[in-house]
Amino acid sequence: MAPPNLVARNAAGTSNLGTVTFTGVDPGTTSAPVAFRLFNDNTLGPVDVADNPRIGARALDPLSGEAKVSGLRAVDERWIQMRALGTGSAGSKQAATGWTPIGRGRFLELAPLPGGDHHNLEVRFAPPSTAPNGQTQFLFDADADSRITAVEQGHTESDGPDGVLSGFGDGTVSEVILDGEPKESVIPDSQVNFPDLVWTHQGVPKVKLAHAITIDENDGSAVALGAGEGYWAVLSLGASGSVVVTKGNKAPTPLDEATLPATPAGEIFYAFLERQQGAINQADITLVSEPGRWAFASTGLNVTIGPGRARVDNSLVRNSVSSALSVPALTLGIKVWLLPDRDGILEVTTDGSRPDPRALLLWEFDTDAVGVVAATLVDRREYIGTRIHLLSVPLDVGAASPQDQRMYTGVRTGYFRPIDGIMVGVRSFGTATAGDYRVDILKSNGLGTYTTIYTSFGTDDRRLSGAFGDTADIKRGTLPEVLPLTGPTMIRAQVVIGTPFSGGTPPLIEVLMLVEEI
Repeated sequence: MAPPNLVARNAAGTSNLGTVTFTGVDPGTTSAPVAFRLFNDNTLGPVDVADNPRIGARALDPLSGEAKVSGLRAVDERWIQMRALGTGSAGSKQAATGWTPIGRGRFLELAPLPGGDHHNLEVRFAPPSTAPNGQTQFLFDADADSRITAVEQGHTESDGPDGVLSGFGDGTVSEVILDGEPKESVIPDSQVNFPDLVWTHQGVPKVKLAHAITIDENDGSAVALGAGEGYWAVLSLGASGSVVVTKGNKAPTPLDEATLPATPAGEIFYAFLERQQGAINQADITLVSEPGRWAFASTGLNVTIGPGRARVDNSLVRNSVSSALSVPALTLGIKVWLLPDRDGILEVTTDGSRPDPRALLLWEFDTDAVGVVAATLVDRREYIGTRIHLLSVPLDVGAASPQDQRMYTGVRTGYFRPIDGIMVGVRSFGTATAGDYRVDILKSNGLGTYTTIYTSFGTDDRRLSGAFGDTADIKRGTLPEVLPLTGPTMIRAQVVIGTPFSGGTPPLIEVLMLVEEI
C-alpha cells in the first residue's frame, strides 16, 4: 500500500483546510474553537496506517506570505492551541486531550490512524496581552510517522536528565500502564473477571483492583437476546476509574467487527467481547490495549516493547505502537536501548556496549535455549521527575504485637508511582524466626486527618507486609488505590498489625516511596 497521507479538513470532512484564519481576537483573550478533522486520506487508493501521527502549525508571515515554523511570535510563543475530542470515525481510537500549545518544536501527538479514518480535533487562538491586533493565519503541518521531536538545544549540554516520560500531569496523555486479558467466569457464567488495571487518563493515573462485572443478555437497547443473536460490548478505561461497558444492539451471529459500538469519547479502548446467549466464553473476549512506558513482554525469543515517550539527548522520542525484537538464545546480559536519532528505534546489544553515546537503557535480561529467563529480567527504565522518599520505621514488636509506630515525610504535588512505587527495605534482619508485620501508608488532607492509600484493605489487603526470618532485602508493595498528592502533603508510614516475634530480635525496616512529581 501507499504511505500514510494526512490531510486536515473542515468539520464536515468535505473540503481541505489549507489555512485557518483568526480575526478580531483581542490580545489576552481566547477565540472560540474551530472544529476540524484529520484524515488519513485514501481517496486515491489504499494507504498504510499512520502509526505515530502528529499535527503542528506554521504561521503565515504577513509581509512575505511565507509559512514559518519559527521567527514569528505566534509560533515561537505558541499562540495557537489544539486538542483532540476523543471522537472520530470507526477506526479512530483517539482519547480526548487537553488544550495543547502548538508552535516551534511543539505538536499534538495522536493515536494511530488507519487509512480512510479520521480524528476529530479543535483549534483555537490564544494571543497574549502583548500581542498586536490584527489578523493571524496558520497553516497546519501533519506528519504520518514522526517519532522524534527536537527539544531546545542545551538540554543535554546542561546535564538535563534523560528518561522515560510518565505522562502524569500532561493532559494530552492517555495510556494503559498495566493491563491483562479479561477472563471468563465459570460461576456465575455471565461475569467477566478483570485483572489489576492501571492507566493514565489525560495525565491523571487511575487504579482499579481485580474485580468482576456482570454483562447480561440484554443489548444496548435493553432487548434480550434470542437464539442465534448476539451483541458487541466495548470495554474502555477513562476518567471514572472503572471499566466502562458500552453495548451495541443485537444482530444475527456471527457479528461483523465493523459494527462495534464507538468507544465513549475520551476513553481508552481496552477490550471487546461478543455476547451471545448462555455463558461468556474466553473465545468471546478480545484484548486490544498495549501497556505504555516501553513495557516488556516476551514469547520465546521474541520480545515486544510497548509504546512509550521519553527524552533522550536533545530529542523527545515517542512511539504509539509496540515494537517487535528478536533476541539470541543462550546469551547473558542482553540490553534493550532506545536511540535518540534514526527515528527513535530500539536496538539490542549483547556485548555490554552502548550503541549510541546518548542511548537510553530500558531493559536487561538473559536467555536460555527457549526464551527469556524471567528471573534475570531487570527494569532499567529511569523516569524523569521521580523523587525518592525514605521513611525509617523500626520494628519494636514488644511482647504481644507490633507497636503503632509512625514516621513522616513531606512531598510536593505529584503521584505515587502505581507499580513498585512503595517498597520495604530491610536494614537489619534481626534474628527472629517467627512472626510478621504489615505497614500502612497514609496521607494527610492538610487538616491533620490521615487516610490510607490502600482503600480496599478490608476486603483486599494490598498493604506492605513481611515475615520475620525472610532474608529478602526488598519487599515490593502492591497497588495502592489513592495516587494523587496535592502538595505539600504529609505522608505517614506506620506498623498496623502483625504477630509477635519469637526466637530472637525483630528486623529493622525502611519504607521506600517513589513519587512522580509534577
